[in-house]
Amino acid sequence: MPRDIYDHKEWTEMDIEDLTDAMNNGTPIEIAAEWLCRSGSIDDVERKARELKLPIRRENR
Repeated sequence: MPRDIYDHKEWTEMDIEDLTDAMNNGTPIEIAAEWLCRSGSIDDVERKARELKLPIRRENR
């Protein structure tokens, strides 16, 4: 069962633009996943960022 509304959904052009902006601005992947309403599929968000060759930063906890 998905945790967020876009978990495991297809990526739209707007999703990719938002992810690109977030990663290029140093946003942690966990926060970007929340903004994209994909907080239950952070691995998918990270996979997409790697596919797009974007810089990936993790939250410091």
